[in-house]
Amino acid sequence: MKRILFSLVIFFVGLLLSSQYVFAGGEVKSNAKPVKAILFYSSHCGACMHVEQKFLPKLFKKYGDKFQLLQKEISDKENFEQLLTINDRGSVPTLKIGDIVLIGRDKIENSLESIIDALLEGKAPRVDNNEAKELSGKKKQ
Repeated sequence: MKRILFSLVIFFVGLLLSSQYVFAGGEVKSNAKPVKAILFYSSHCGACMHVEQKFLPKLFKKYGDKFQLLQKEISDKENFEQLLTINDRGSVPTLKIGDIVLIGRDKIENSLESIIDALLEGKAPRVDNNEAKELSGKKKQ
């Protein structure tokens, strides 16, 4: 009987230690790799500044180090040329996350959080056909 009880205790301890989730501050957080994105913006763009100053801080607070963002100001020629490879109009704000490109404040604010959630859960993100395009330039199907 003691062997069975000991085996069960070892099993459950092992299960807890190998779990994909860690309890932190009362909420469950995934141990998934951080989601990385690139934001192309202009310091002279009102929509860009809204995304940067009002929207993104909420995501950084929610996801902590699970969401990493590289910001590229397009007044730098190299950054602008990189932007043109994913957004031939060169409009900002433009955010690239995985193979998804979100163009415009509304599209970023309406889609980014659900995309991050899906990626952290290891799922394929779902986006509205009108809200994103693939890097190939085709609309998402």
